[in-house]
Amino acid sequence: MLNASNIYTEMAEKYNFEEVLEKIVEKYNLEWATLQGETYGAGVQKREYGLKGHDFMGFNLIFSDRGRLNSVEAKEIMSKYGIPWVPIVDENFILPDTLEELLDIATDKSQLDGGMREGLVFRSQDGVKSFKAVSNEFLLKYHQ
Repeated sequence: MLNASNIYTEMAEKYNFEEVLEKIVEKYNLEWATLQGETYGAGVQKREYGLKGHDFMGFNLIFSDRGRLNSVEAKEIMSKYGIPWVPIVDENFILPDTLEELLDIATDKSQLDGGMREGLVFRSQDGVKSFKAVSNEFLLKYHQ
């Protein structure tokens, strides 16, 4: 390991990001591809998800010729290379009528460990539009 205290290097080595992205660029005949994600776990944020170490989940895959892929397609591609992806709660979700209803939905149990969920990211099926609804309960517990 190049730098044991650098969690980004740790995740890059654990999941071979450089090699994976090179393979994707070649397979899809791209100029470049970008993977965005989040490293989480012990010492990263206040919510450690029961991990003693660190882990990673992707949330955006961007191709030079298409831009950001939709989440379902991106998850499918990255799973072939062993890259974890954020849970997709509902592929055909219909937004509720009120913000209160939306925040109620965002406040639930995490699919990662059954603990408190931070919130949900809502993304259009074409991958272009997105927003995040953060649980008020999560904010009160972890960000006071």
